[in-house]
Amino acid sequence: MKILHKYYWKFFIAALSLWMIMAGWMLYQMIPSHIYIKEGEEAKLQFAVPVTEKVVDAGEGVYVFDTLNKDSLTEAIHITGNSYVSTQDTGTFTIMCHLFGLFPVKEVQATIVEEQQLLPGGMTAGIYVQTKGVLVIGTGVVQAMTGEEVEPALNIVKSGDYITAVNGIPVEEKEQMIEQIEEAEGNKLVFTLVRDGKSLDVSLEPVYTDQKDYKVGIWVRDDIAGIGTISYVTEDMEYAILGHAINDMDSGAMVEIDNGTLYASEISDIVRGEIGSPGEMIGTISYSRDNVLGDIERNTDSGAFGFLNELPEELKTETGNDWLEPAFKQEIKMGAAQIISDVSGVREFYDIEIQALDYKEMHQNKGILFQVTDERLLSKTGGIIQGMSGSSIVQDGKIIGAVTHVLVNDPTKGYGIFIENMLEK
Repeated sequence: MKILHKYYWKFFIAALSLWMIMAGWMLYQMIPSHIYIKEGEEAKLQFAVPVTEKVVDAGEGVYVFDTLNKDSLTEAIHITGNSYVSTQDTGTFTIMCHLFGLFPVKEVQATIVEEQQLLPGGMTAGIYVQTKGVLVIGTGVVQAMTGEEVEPALNIVKSGDYITAVNGIPVEEKEQMIEQIEEAEGNKLVFTLVRDGKSLDVSLEPVYTDQKDYKVGIWVRDDIAGIGTISYVTEDMEYAILGHAINDMDSGAMVEIDNGTLYASEISDIVRGEIGSPGEMIGTISYSRDNVLGDIERNTDSGAFGFLNELPEELKTETGNDWLEPAFKQEIKMGAAQIISDVSGVREFYDIEIQALDYKEMHQNKGILFQVTDERLLSKTGGIIQGMSGSSIVQDGKIIGAVTHVLVNDPTKGYGIFIENMLEK
């Protein structure tokens, strides 16, 4: 019995230790690694976990005071119960979070930023981008003149690669690539690729086909078009759209863009979302010069960015649109909020309920979990549908983020990205 009793205690201690490690890891993940604080505002660190915060390290130009001499400060940010931070300008400092005020859990880097005003979006726009090189979608089988089926590019070229040159000749369009293949007249080809940000050369043997031409069995694309929703516009006319990257629909890879254009678009049809089948907004885009809204300069994992030529009528303050401040992640509350979308043909606010917040960096495009509660939107679309990505999310008169994804198993629910993740790009 003593031996069994001994093993029970060992098992109990091991289980308790494992539980404490898992609980500590979950607690660590629930606290963000980096936060932004507006200069001169009180910082309410609402992480929904039982921790206390203390400023432990201040960067250059940042000064920390305690409650005893806070009254002598003309401008300061109240961080914790006994810490006030003052800056000459913007700056950075570190907050240490302690469990129950005793056990250190995580350091949080804080950046003080100047106040900013944004025009909320909610307006659908057409996206057209040309890839930086020729994007490989995949490889395929070709029929040789002999009748044999071969796949010359298999395990040599991969989906998501970018072909930038053939035999040392730069290529930007698929027609240029085809021309170089034909000019080689069956001789070995050297393809210069960009894969995972690195350049490499690979060799391919073209196949003479039953159509009396040479092929290498590579499916490619050099441009991408679609629609998305503008998230916000800054005071210098920079805009953000989508809240996630422009991805190739076949390979799933984030598109490396050479150049792009934003166009005005019209919604021609709505496909309602159903459980297991996401809906979509079907739009029409006229690729005329008069229809250009601006350029697309950057494609990032937090959205696409560029500058508008002029502010569209739908977003002007004369139409009732107001400049709003961004609210950072620690300011967001569970409960009522709204999204802005022109899914009905005009920009409208639709009610949602924020159900969870996720601060993990790996989940930055899914930091906000919400459910659509507005019967108008549920009746029209079934919830969140494709094309609504980028729709502004607002709460208490501030922009907190943008819609990014729909839950396929429940289209009444969606994910959003924190506004700060878009602004820092």
